[in-house]
Formats: sequence, structure tokens, C-alpha cells
Amino acid sequence: MGLALAYRWTAALLASFGWLLAATGGMADEPGRSAKDGLVQWMDARLAARVAEAGDQVPATVSDATYIRRASCDLIGLPPSAEDVAAFAADTSPDKRERLVDRLLADREAYAVHWLTFWSDALRNAYRGTGFIDNGRQQITGWLFQSLYDNKPYDQFAHELISPVEGSGGFTRGIKWRGVVNESQRPEIQAAQNVAQVFLATNIKCASCHDSFVNDWKLTDAYRLASVFAEQPLEIHHCDKPTGELSTVGYIDPNAGEIDATLSRDGRMRQLAELVTSRENQRFARTIVNRLWSQLMGRGIVEPLDNLDGGAFDDELLDRLAADLIAHDFDLKRTLRVIAVSQAYQWPADLSPREATDKAEQYVCRGPLVKRMSAEQFVDAVGQLTSVWPRPQGVDFTPDGRQQGGQLGVVAKVLAAAESPASADQARGLDVAQLRLRAAEAKWIWSNEDWRNSPAGSEPTFAGLSS
Repeated sequence: MGLALAYRWTAALLASFGWLLAATGGMADEPGRSAKDGLVQWMDARLAARVAEAGDQVPATVSDATYIRRASCDLIGLPPSAEDVAAFAADTSPDKRERLVDRLLADREAYAVHWLTFWSDALRNAYRGTGFIDNGRQQITGWLFQSLYDNKPYDQFAHELISPVEGSGGFTRGIKWRGVVNESQRPEIQAAQNVAQVFLATNIKCASCHDSFVNDWKLTDAYRLASVFAEQPLEIHHCDKPTGELSTVGYIDPNAGEIDATLSRDGRMRQLAELVTSRENQRFARTIVNRLWSQLMGRGIVEPLDNLDGGAFDDELLDRLAADLIAHDFDLKRTLRVIAVSQAYQWPADLSPREATDKAEQYVCRGPLVKRMSAEQFVDAVGQLTSVWPRPQGVDFTPDGRQQGGQLGVVAKVLAAAESPASADQARGLDVAQLRLRAAEAKWIWSNEDWRNSPAGSEPTFAGLSS
């Protein structure tokens, strides 16, 4: 999904291609080891033992230049500057890799921009395109960016998507398709499919039309969950043909809890959100730590990511990461840190052919699999190297008549509020004509690394626009 995240703000512009040569250099001696928490130590010992059991030598860690590039691209989506690479290599502190990860994750702005792409893809959030005609779709960009910027606890994050608050309702709203649409694509069923896939890593799309061929879910299971989101009882359709039977209301797994069918729609959605995000629901935590492991390591502990019932290459690793996430109040940055400072993440890239990594029972983690840069990372890296960035259009700041676009405007307001309540108030007060005029005559904030240091009250003040 091309989501216009090529527009990035940077702290420094690179003057040459030197960082690329440095970042792909040879191996360095293993750096001094600093004290790590118990989970990381357990992971290091366990994964190293599995490599040894497979008859291979445990790899040495990658060079500093490779590590800083890897961590920077994975955690904030941008390569490091040549100056950052040099400073990191010169640092002799034994804990410098842990401190690097902490510094990257502490960059709230860069973190939110980078992970906005990941979550927009997962949640089907778009800025324009199919479904926006006739108010048939709503984007959640402002709520999503704010949630990432604030590092909102993941249980709260998911709860607010399933039981919407202001700005998050587009997720369960789905797309109101025009014309003749298969019954399995009505908005209530889309909501059930999305909740099950994103937060529980199970597929009920097949079961939304008939009893599933790919897992054990029945048609009635899918309709029970979809009925949580319905204003009126849903008639079950089998392969798009009405059966005359009305669905009951309930959670997809009745053994995990029930939903009171007498509650209002809002009450049922709230009850569903509580069941999904419960600390007792290990599947919820296992699903997200599996996705984060895949983002950094190139392969999930369980594959495919949307089917947690597939075999794990290490069930205990998945369970411990999930338990750690719960114990740390669903702090996703905590999980990312655990993975990023582990020895397995610091091993050289695994160049094994794809067929050697597909089957869980045969796979041994020997380091991150080779990953391509995402489209956003590639465009941003080019922009950072050349100092030439895509120029935003007026519609990127303010929505059109169909509520398409406006994604940069809502992001700018979040940043303005973080910088200064006064600039946020001014941003809210600007009308569409003013915003488009400023957008046409402005540079976006990332073309000026000193925008935050402008004197108070000076131009420009719309959320970092500079004339």
C-alpha cells in the first residue's frame, strides 16, 4: 500500500554515499557485552544452543557500522548519517548498542512516522481511493499517529480500535462498497474479519461464506462475531444465499468468554474489546510479538503471521516474549528493544534459500533473514542522500470533498500540539484556503532541521511549515 510516507523530516542531511559503504563493511570483533536483563540473556543462550545443536558455529556479531544501519532502518525507517556511524564506531562503551536502541526508540517523531506505515497496512488505513465516495470509508490517521507518538499501551490501542473512540472508528467501519456486493463483504463481517486477523492471527474470511476449508471455524462462528457490530440481527448467508436463519451474538471462541446479546451495539463492542485485550488472552499478546519479531528478523516465530495455529519454530520463545509484553503493560517498544539488543539480531544476515526457512520444524534462527527496504524506506533514503524530497500538495494537508487526503495535516497537528499548545490552536483555526495557500508556497518541516529553534511567534507557525 503506497501511503505517501516518503515525505520525511530528518535531523541531518547526508553529503555523500559514504554511509552506504561503511554500513555494509566487513565484520568487527564482537563488542564488549554489557549487563542485559534476564529475558535477553535467556534468548541469547537458547538461540545459540539451537545453532550449535544444528552442527553450526555460533556466528560472531556484525560490525558497528552494520548494526547501526540495521537498527536505524528497522526501528525508525531511516539510515544513519555518516557522522552517526563514525561516532558510534568510535564509542568504546560496552553498552553502546543498547544505548543506541534506546535513543532510536526515544525519537517519538521518527518512530511514529516509520511505524505508521506498518499499522496503516495492518489496519487497512488509507488516505484516498476505493470506498471514500459517499462517506463509505473513514481514515484513522490522526488517531493512529497520535497513538504511536505517545507509545500507547498495546492493549489500550487495540481496545480503542475495537470499541472506537474519537478518530479510531474507521477500523471497524470498514468499506461500504457500492453496487452488488457479496454478503461476506458487508461492513459488520469486514469488522469481524479484521479483528480476528489483526489481533488474533486467525482467518475467518473463508468462514464468512461457508465452513472454513483452512481451519476449524464454522460459518456460524464468523456470523456470531460479526453480529457484535450489527444494529439488527444478521441473517446467515451460505455462499451468498440467504438461509433464513438469524445469527446469535458472541465471541469467536465461546470458551474464552461470552458477549451479552442484550447490550447495545456500543456495549457489545466494548465487551468484545475487553475479551480480546484481556491479560488472560495469551493469543492477543502472542500475535503482536510474532509480528514484531518478523519485522526485525525477516521471519515470524510462527508463519504465516496471520495464522497463529501454524507451527512455531520455538513455542517457548514466543510464550516468553508474550508474557514479557504483558508484564511490561503491553509496551511495544519494550518488545522491540528486547529483540534489537539480542545476539540473534546482531548476527550476520542469514542468506539461506527461502525453502530452507519455510518449515518451522526445519528452521534454525541464524540471524535476520535478508530483507528488502520498504518503498517508504527507499524513497526516504534517496531523499536523505540527495536532499531532494517529494513536494507535498494541498490535498495532503486538507481533505477534499470526499474526505480523501489530509494525512499530513493531521500529523502536523499532533506534532504542533507536542511542541506548543498555541501552535496547535493556530493550526486548528486555519481554514482550507489558508492551508492550501501555505502548502503551495511552503517547504515541509523535514527540509529544515532548525525549524524547532525558530523564535516564538515568528513565521511560519502552522505545525512546522516554513516559508
